[in-house]
Amino acid sequence: MFNRFKDALKKYWKYAIYSSKAQLKSEIANSYLNWLWWILDPLCFMMIYVFMFGYVFKSKEQYFAIFVFVGITLWDFFNKCLLQSVKIIKNNKPIVSKVYIPKFILLVIRICVNGFKMCISLLIIVAMLAIWRVPLTLNILYVIPILITLVTVVFGISCFLLHYGVFVEDLGNVLRIALRLVFYLTGVFWNIMSRLPAPYNNYIGKGNPIAFLIISMRQCVIYGQAPHRKLLLLWFLIGLVLCALGIRKIYKSENSYVKVINMEEKHAIEVKDLVISYQNLKKTSIKKTLLHLKRQKPDRFVAVKGISFYVREGEILGIIGKNGSGKSTTLNAL
Repeated sequence: MFNRFKDALKKYWKYAIYSSKAQLKSEIANSYLNWLWWILDPLCFMMIYVFMFGYVFKSKEQYFAIFVFVGITLWDFFNKCLLQSVKIIKNNKPIVSKVYIPKFILLVIRICVNGFKMCISLLIIVAMLAIWRVPLTLNILYVIPILITLVTVVFGISCFLLHYGVFVEDLGNVLRIALRLVFYLTGVFWNIMSRLPAPYNNYIGKGNPIAFLIISMRQCVIYGQAPHRKLLLLWFLIGLVLCALGIRKIYKSENSYVKVINMEEKHAIEVKDLVISYQNLKKTSIKKTLLHLKRQKPDRFVAVKGISFYVREGEILGIIGKNGSGKSTTLNAL
């Protein structure tokens, strides 16, 4: 399975990068500020949280603006990747139903898109560290294994959400509610370890992977401390196990994904065995009818016969053919 995964990733890597670039361009195609929204969006949320919890609730965290921005950066990546993975097969139905592509490549594309935005936020954090003159230590190098662990855990969980999102229609709504709860238990704008009493702070701060990674990132970036190395390694190994099991489940069931999404397909227009005929009035008259004692059957002209087709939601229908082939008649019937 590992060799199959490696070969597929190598084969479709260029496609994943190209698709990621295309999606990033499409997001800002009709925007006046273009790529500036990738900077303004997390900055605006940071200012809101800093105002609410820094000034209104008077949080005493050191470098509180950076503290909040680190939490927002990692949480946005985690939250968006999980939410998008639930409907990723159905949202890519034109590709999935017509050509074969390993389904986890769709997850790789979303991780690349959200990862690019996260990298922009990380650059903003670097600028904030320089502006606030935060003293840095070599422990800042732990940022690399923390980010690797984050991507691994997110990819592993997303594999399961991709699989079950095909079969469970309400999974997206359930996940959205669950992530809202996790958001408040993650400590994006408050310190779990100092605000919660023991041992609950350890349960949430270490048992919640995104909370642990945010705490670890703050420790090495803001406070110059080393994160819990053994726990970081443990979460990385858990992420690898989730990835292996998730990819195995996708490979085992990916042939059934197309069948399921085709069964759920909704047609905006559906026509079956359409027949349209008209009575030929040129060959029928009152005089001929009165002169013939035997009643004649009127001739009928068949304009359209045995036409069947359907149009999916969002598709455009075009009918081409020779003059008199029944194009206008069919459209009038619709």
